[in-house]
Amino acid sequence: MKNALRTVAALAVTALVASLMSISLAPTPSANAATVAPTYWHQLKWTSPPRIYGTTMRFIGQMVAYNPNTGRYGYVPCGSVVLQFAPQGKGFRRVAADVTPSSYDLRHRTPSNGRYRLVYNGCNYNGYAFPSRGLQFSVPAMRKITLKLKKRARVVHGKVTPNWRRKKVFLWQSKHGNINKKWRKVKVQKTNRRGRYSFKLPFVIGTRYYVVGTPRKGSFVKSVSRYRVKSRGWRTYGRTVPGSDLQVVGTPSSLVPYTGKNVLAPGTDVSPRPFR
Repeated sequence: MKNALRTVAALAVTALVASLMSISLAPTPSANAATVAPTYWHQLKWTSPPRIYGTTMRFIGQMVAYNPNTGRYGYVPCGSVVLQFAPQGKGFRRVAADVTPSSYDLRHRTPSNGRYRLVYNGCNYNGYAFPSRGLQFSVPAMRKITLKLKKRARVVHGKVTPNWRRKKVFLWQSKHGNINKKWRKVKVQKTNRRGRYSFKLPFVIGTRYYVVGTPRKGSFVKSVSRYRVKSRGWRTYGRTVPGSDLQVVGTPSSLVPYTGKNVLAPGTDVSPRPFR
């Protein structure tokens, strides 16, 4: 009889322990479950192409996240925004990074034609902010062509970089001076072993504009000098009197808004606080 009672008691204890273990191992819902927040690019601006060799390419903006629980956007306070560059025909490599995704500012000196890519690596802050898929930008690059003017001699001279030794340069002429319209090629020569050139301006009655350029070759597109020469010629007592001035064709490209996939539309309401 005692053995039977001991067996029943042992079975009861075993059942109690098993039930307690099943209760302790059961998943308990968390009161503070993490919010999964997809991320977006906001107020993204970039330096519009084409770029001149050695000039700065710049990207500024904000990373924001969307909270599905509150239906609001808020800035992302952690993680990194990385700028990558892929030269023509090659893969991407990291060239800059910013650990303040809420107001990143990334810069890189343009070395050639290529592609830029912005990537956000994600983070965990009051929830999980997804990494971004990244944005790609195709950026053509022009060679750097300096241009100086000797007024008395009516000679323009300068240098072409990079790697433009003993190669062709052109002197282009127009009546309108608009760099986006057609220009007429009036002279051709080859640079010296240091990449330098020198052109004597022709004598023409009326107003003419001149720029110096190179053809498309290698990792650079067709290039023109940032400066132009405005030349004026008129007749006085049977002879031609020339005059010339050096002018800037255009100022360096400024930051302009970028719109596209995964970029929030301008005017989207974004909270001044992090997503919660």
